[in-house]
Amino acid sequence: SRADGKRRRSWIRRGHRSRWYCRRRGKGSAVLLVSDVHLVAFGDSVTLGTRAAAPPTPGIADWQAFGARYADVLRSRGRWVWYGNAGVGADHTTLGLARLATDVLVKRPSLVTVMFGINDSWHDSGAGVGAPRVALSTYEANITSMVAQIRALAAEVILMTPNRLTDAARNTDMLPYVASVTALASSLGTPLADAYTTVNGTAAWMLDSIHPNGTGHAQIAALLDATY
Repeated sequence: SRADGKRRRSWIRRGHRSRWYCRRRGKGSAVLLVSDVHLVAFGDSVTLGTRAAAPPTPGIADWQAFGARYADVLRSRGRWVWYGNAGVGADHTTLGLARLATDVLVKRPSLVTVMFGINDSWHDSGAGVGAPRVALSTYEANITSMVAQIRALAAEVILMTPNRLTDAARNTDMLPYVASVTALASSLGTPLADAYTTVNGTAAWMLDSIHPNGTGHAQIAALLDATY
């Protein structure tokens, strides 16, 4: 209790890689630890991980997604982790920014992975034909806004490059976005997990031309662990 006789009902300590949530359960009782790392994975269908359980993309289980695997890695090291998956299929940064408050910020995260770029750079008329869904300048502004809003909660952000595809022409369209988020990580001072280099289009790591399989997600989780 405090000097003024009022019981401290809860407290939060923010620090590197952690936020502790503790609450007393009654007079004289021990403090109950609720969570250490409050992790949210934010992105598109790659972050979501799950796919329709039908050919040609049979999908992966929830626990195989890179965010869930990364949470398990942290738990294996003695961290108390709450994990939420905020991936949405076909999402790009403009759609993601619109749902940031309801899908991410409301969860009061202490650590957020942000992975966008495949759908932003996608040309609906065919690789290299016409305009991308989201202009590069808008992508940069959206990512910058996401980082600022997440940091306003005193949360940490890991920016991620999108994974490489098996379609070389689509990769050519995506490379400016890969370079952009890499530069943003440097200028904004966030860690960068370079999934484009790690998941390099190896067929054995892919469900289809876009989405990593369980092995590919394991590679991304290991990358996150090495990054932060």
